[in-house]
Amino acid sequence: PICSSRPPSVDANHKAKHPFLDKVLGELGSSPKGFPFWFKKYPTRSHAYQNRFNIPPEMLDGYSEDVKKSVSPPMMDEREMLNAQKAMYRERFAQHDFDYSSLPVTAVSIAVQCRVLRNTLLKNPHNNIAKARLRKKEGILGAKLKLLRHVNFRQYWAILRDHDVQDLVQPKNIVSYRWGTYWQHDWNKGYAIKTNVSDFMDPRGLTGCVETGRSRAEVARDLGLTYTRSLTDKEKKALNQQSMYYERLSKFKAAHPERARETQRIKFMRKFSGMFAVMNKKGATVDFPSRYRMLVGTKILRWRSARHGPM
Repeated sequence: PICSSRPPSVDANHKAKHPFLDKVLGELGSSPKGFPFWFKKYPTRSHAYQNRFNIPPEMLDGYSEDVKKSVSPPMMDEREMLNAQKAMYRERFAQHDFDYSSLPVTAVSIAVQCRVLRNTLLKNPHNNIAKARLRKKEGILGAKLKLLRHVNFRQYWAILRDHDVQDLVQPKNIVSYRWGTYWQHDWNKGYAIKTNVSDFMDPRGLTGCVETGRSRAEVARDLGLTYTRSLTDKEKKALNQQSMYYERLSKFKAAHPERARETQRIKFMRKFSGMFAVMNKKGATVDFPSRYRMLVGTKILRWRSARHGPM
């Protein structure tokens, strides 16, 4: 099994951090020890994962072979083996001894759980509860990996390679992408793409790249492709004016800091000293025709007036 031997990095770490204890351990050999000189090897009980019940192998010196066999990895049940594997991978990706919640650690423990669920479904393909759990776990894992890709690409690629979860981060092809929300919206508006995309649009920029970790937009940028319309003159003018305003504002703040502070204070006070209309539910509605469908055909009075006759 995977957890039968401890990785060499742990002993190397122990030797580097605690040379005296390591020397004492080496001199004692397998003779009985009154004091556990190995205690710094296992900062938490989950660091001793090579036997059942988190028993370090040093504690088993002097016990009979039957006792050693009863706590050995072949006797572990599935839950114990899962926890041991999680601890092993956690040790590889953890930033410190008590790290249970950093991004790579959670990602790799969810990847181990996904592998267990996949093995369960290979044995019992009709276990619909396991299917739902796997779907949920894979969704969470995909989100974690997407985040980890930007934080630490080396760890992201190691998890992808070791746990065979590359299909979770593969960008969708154009066929399944056309079932998505945005294309559905386009279809309802009447300008959906009904033919082969590559006839009139370069499809290379429509999917991301797993090897380099680039998103769809980054791939399109690197290929020099653009899929958005150019700005109209009015939009360009508005953006220019906005950027010029903020540029002048920053210059003004740098040149006259006390005057800038005074204007900020005046604006802040003005915010609270005005008369505001009371906002009711209909005023706060985002999409009025959709929210109040039953009213759309009728006449909705915007204000109270004598022209409308008796209310």
